[in-house]
Amino acid sequence: MSLTRKQALEIWHARWLRVPIKSLVSQYSADPRRFYEIWEEQVHPGSRLEAFAEFQVKYPSTAKNISPDPHVPTRHVVTRDESDPNQPGLFD
Repeated sequence: MSLTRKQALEIWHARWLRVPIKSLVSQYSADPRRFYEIWEEQVHPGSRLEAFAEFQVKYPSTAKNISPDPHVPTRHVVTRDESDPNQPGLFD
């Protein structure tokens, strides 16, 4: 299921209000990866700034204490280079 731009704005607000992912999953019936696609701005580009402008009007005191920056993944996928002679294979 793809999320609409309006839902993307709501999801940004939920992030800043610290709504648990499990709640968002049940509310939107969506895979958690869809939320990270929004928070990393892979889908609905520009929604973060639009959502933050709305958030500042709705929740001015909370807006001062949050970071409106996009999500930055902390885990990085590392792939093994098959041509590296110093890296033994698992079943060699």
